[in-house]
Amino acid sequence: MQVGYGSENQWLDDERITYQNRDYKINVAFIDSNNDRIVDGFYYTVTFNSDLKISSGTSALYRFNCTSSSYPWNTIERTLNIPHL
Repeated sequence: MQVGYGSENQWLDDERITYQNRDYKINVAFIDSNNDRIVDGFYYTVTFNSDLKISSGTSALYRFNCTSSSYPWNTIERTLNIPHL
């Protein structure tokens, strides 16, 4: 989830996830926290076929990074380890 406006980047291990990469589907929902019809943030979901992207018995690291447009020294990065059995 991203509150405010910024540039977001996503990776699965060393592969950057982009809208152009057909292996991934990125969905974005707009957040309007006070019903003033102004977008306050964004909620991202990413789906992919783990059988194609993560070898059986291993895991992959998903990373989300966002840098604020108005305050570029403000960044956030979150990671999630995704095991594939």
